[in-house]
Amino acid sequence: MSEEEDEVDEFEAQLRQEQAAKAETNEIIEHGRVRKDDDGTEYEWDAEKKAWFPKVCLTLNHMALLVTFTATYL
Repeated sequence: MSEEEDEVDEFEAQLRQEQAAKAETNEIIEHGRVRKDDDGTEYEWDAEKKAWFPKVCLTLNHMALLVTFTATYL
């Protein structure tokens, strides 16, 4: 193959990869707004910013710690 054909093939492969990633994101958005990584980290989809952010899950112990920490700086 010529160099030009290689570049075209590479470009088409990149387009297919981008379309697959977009389809996966759309599927996740439609079916749920939370995804879990291999390491167990959960992410939430923010539709306004169109980005994934780590899901924050606070328990009562965490809340008490935050209140105490914040109070020390007031």
